[in-house]
Amino acid sequence: MMQVELSNSEIHGLEPREQLFLVGLRLAAGVKPPRFLDVRREDVIGAGVLARSNWMLTHFASGLAPVLEGQDRLWLEGKTLRWQSKIMKINAVLVDQSTLVARALEDSGHRYVFFKGIHQQHQIYRDFFLRPSGDIDLLVPRKSFRAVVDLLGSIGFNPKFERSLWWETFLGERHLYPDTGDYRAIDLHNGLQQPGTPGPANLGAFFDPDAVISHRGQHWQVVPRRLLPLVPAMNLIKGLVSKSKMITHAWDLSQLLGHGQTARVAAFLEVAAEQRLTGTALIALRILHALFPHNYSDMEARLAKVMPGVSDADLLLTLLESPAQSALPRRRDILVDACERHVGRMVSQSLWYGASELTRHFDQEHKAAVGT
Repeated sequence: MMQVELSNSEIHGLEPREQLFLVGLRLAAGVKPPRFLDVRREDVIGAGVLARSNWMLTHFASGLAPVLEGQDRLWLEGKTLRWQSKIMKINAVLVDQSTLVARALEDSGHRYVFFKGIHQQHQIYRDFFLRPSGDIDLLVPRKSFRAVVDLLGSIGFNPKFERSLWWETFLGERHLYPDTGDYRAIDLHNGLQQPGTPGPANLGAFFDPDAVISHRGQHWQVVPRRLLPLVPAMNLIKGLVSKSKMITHAWDLSQLLGHGQTARVAAFLEVAAEQRLTGTALIALRILHALFPHNYSDMEARLAKVMPGVSDADLLLTLLESPAQSALPRRRDILVDACERHVGRMVSQSLWYGASELTRHFDQEHKAAVGT
């Protein structure tokens, strides 16, 4: 039986595998907790499986493997190597597709930005192969959305389904699939947030010709570094609302913020204020405080006012497992703080979300009627 460091009494309500998953993440972030936890082989396996299902195995193993010994360490390192080999095969296809798409967009003079997925991984970690990606997220201005759909069709990426008012108008997305039959899609966006919570006030700021990453002589437009933390922050809010897994977004944001460096957090809040996303930023920081309380302790008083009815234990369960298992936070808790308790913004977002849900309902009924 091995012992590793464990932190904070709030995790006593978690299962052993969840506790160990959290321990691995905290160790990887440089947190040195004060207490100890006995580690059993089945807990190491359970935590490893949980980390893999959340696409966090590489990060988790980097923290936990060094403190393990014997068969436990060999098992975790071997599982991680097999996982990384699989990621290489998956993401290599997206790297090649990104080159094809970027060339077509640049030759036609369209403004675009790659965000999330392999491109965000490269911006943060200088590595395309830390986590698997299922698609390429591509942002274009709303006015060129239809033209880009046609352009991508000309190079072999086409929609499988008919146009949807809900997808294109409210979600601002269209999924385009390669004619080769590969399941990896281009997720074409004309916005950066879905109905129910605020999006950036100035989307044009994300189109910066100087913000590029390079690979094998090809330059790809990406999110400007200063704005980059807003992307995982918005995805955290989206995950809370949609009840989808989001630990990767929390990890990426904390990495971008130097796991709580005061200057980086201040810069993050400054750019969030410029984009009218202060509420989004504070909710995201509240989540990071639950994960890494010592790192964000200087924000504790301010963050205590964010979603006050939601405990850190609730947030941890939401992050470490499927959010669907936790009833909290409720949509209204998220909306109130995301809109900074501004009544006009809350009403506007609520109406937009209501219209979105009504459209989604009719969209699903239509698909059922036509048998798609």
